Amino acid sequence: MADIEDRTTLHQAGQRLAETVHRALDSQRNIDARRVPFKDRQRALKDAYRESPELGRQVTVVHSVTPEDAEIGKIRIAIDGESGAVFDVGAHRSVGGTEDTPCSGDVLLASLAACYEVTLRLVAAASKVTINRLDLRVEGEWDARGTLGVDRDVPVGYTAIRVLVDLDADGPEDRIAKLAELTERYCVVSQTLKTPPKVEISWDGTNA
Repeated sequence: MADIEDRTTLHQAGQRLAETVHRALDSQRNIDARRVPFKDRQRALKDAYRESPELGRQVTVVHSVTPEDAEIGKIRIAIDGESGAVFDVGAHRSVGGTEDTPCSGDVLLASLAACYEVTLRLVAAASKVTINRLDLRVEGEWDARGTLGVDRDVPVGYTAIRVLVDLDADGPEDRIAKLAELTERYCVVSQTLKTPPKVEISWDGTNA
């Protein structure tokens, strides 16, 4: 009886957690996800998405919160969510910026590195693989002449991106061997860069 009650409780928690993720609960019913072990949170969400696929569809939003008196070449971007994260970003010093803020390209590569490492560690945990050491490095090649319009034949943006992983892990050899394949498959940022989505840009303004 206790086992049935535990499963029922976990299922109910999963339903509430999925609804929370999608802002379907009011503040009175909101739960603190950090109190639930990660693997249980993920299992509950998977079950919820299988039962209701529409819950898995996400829209992530970031927006500008740049102050009106911001220095030229410096901006501020906020994540539209409960984290309240805000990023100060500036132009790269190769195009006239300063070194006290990361440039947007740095943020792009950091996003790839972060997504790749998070995915790798989650895949390793699910595969019962213990990571003893992980050194991850992301490199991006670009030419400042492109974005400055110095040479129209020079591409604007990164022309090559490399993810370098140095891993020491313990576990079944076949599972360790599949880490790279599974990480690549489930890394959102890596897959987005390899299969670019349709990008739509709209302007609203009298002079746009």
